[in-house]
Amino acid sequence: MNQKGFINILVVIGIIILAGAAGYFALVKKQEPIPQQITAEDETTNWKTYSNEKYGFKFKYPLDLIVFEDGPYNSQSGTQPNSLETVSVGQFVNIEIFNPGIVKNDYDWPERPCGEWSFSPDDKPLLSEPIIFADYKTLHVVTRTSSETSDYYCVNYPQNPLVISFDQTQENQVKKILSTFKFIKQVPPSAMILPVPSPKKKTLPTDYLKAEVIYVTLADLAGSPNIFLGKKVHVRGYLISTTKYYGPNPEFAITDHTNEQTRFKVTPWRVFEVPPPPPGSTYEQPLTMQNYLNRIVELTGFVRQTGPDGPSSFYLEVLSGEYGIVD
Repeated sequence: MNQKGFINILVVIGIIILAGAAGYFALVKKQEPIPQQITAEDETTNWKTYSNEKYGFKFKYPLDLIVFEDGPYNSQSGTQPNSLETVSVGQFVNIEIFNPGIVKNDYDWPERPCGEWSFSPDDKPLLSEPIIFADYKTLHVVTRTSSETSDYYCVNYPQNPLVISFDQTQENQVKKILSTFKFIKQVPPSAMILPVPSPKKKTLPTDYLKAEVIYVTLADLAGSPNIFLGKKVHVRGYLISTTKYYGPNPEFAITDHTNEQTRFKVTPWRVFEVPPPPPGSTYEQPLTMQNYLNRIVELTGFVRQTGPDGPSSFYLEVLSGEYGIVD
């Protein structure tokens, strides 16, 4: 074998060795386990779940945190509306729950509780933007004090609007918690009118049937009731009882809820309560005034006056069957 042939053989052997080595290392690398990236979703898998059946929401939170429930809170300041309940996740998140009616329109929240920027050095929010949170219209507000910057998610959930607030120093952890937040009872964004059983038929005066309905605000009705005297009006408000102890003739009024000084007396349109059905009965309980109490109601009726004693003598004579509950 000449020298040239010997060199060719060595070249071929070298190529075979290199190819074999490359194949070996590729096989070893393929068999090595690839470390999995931990996502926020994976991180929350083993978290505890908090569920609030009464107000219809749930969320997950880390194992080392504790959830506290507190409330209701009755404000003494006159500017902070009363809250039904506060749910706190450790020192991270506060969730305040309010009665319906605190939000005027989709994103029209009052400064308190949504931001409270009057107490900030800026005298205005750093950010105020409409967003969608957990499928509901939400006003996202960012404000600061001398010591911290806070986020507020003011969620227009029709059943019970709520405000979620947290300190931005905990933003990363809080956003993982909020990514798991869900409403249990899905309520349509528009007010939900519950079905009302048909009242017993009765003959109504002609003016009840033919009178034109005037749509008024509670503020206008309570402020100038004499303008609407004898007229048929439609008004929206929060129904309360104005009698401390329920006697044979309980009295009611509708209020602005955020300012209970704005109120207007209304007549009951159903009995106050009925005895519960006997055990095993299939009888369907009729709606009573108890079903409407402490809820937003839509009422239609005639403005009447009992005497010339001023604004407190005016009241709304509610028409049978022309009402609904906004839940």
